[in-house]
Amino acid sequence: MSHQYSCTEHTPVLAEELYIDAPSLSIDYLKKAYHMANEGGSRSEAGLASHRLGNIYEAVGDPEVATMYHKGYLDRCKRDKDKVGMGKAYEALARCQQKRGKS
Repeated sequence: MSHQYSCTEHTPVLAEELYIDAPSLSIDYLKKAYHMANEGGSRSEAGLASHRLGNIYEAVGDPEVATMYHKGYLDRCKRDKDKVGMGKAYEALARCQQKRGKS
């Protein structure tokens, strides 16, 4: 198992556990995971981190920032032809639109 794999494998669990008590710390960790995945060339990991960031920003009541991250995830899914991921991204974007009062 490579070091890169072991670090990214545990990031979502850690971020979700931290979100309960410290949402800003969770966001910080996910942003680091997002940037490291981009620097390391892992499109799929960067896409997942982007999606998770969007979900957390939704949860803390910032649908504008959430939309930015969900659109990034959607773009990555389109490039990878990941239809399941595209569905998740579209669903997340629809939630953000509802929270912003737009239909």
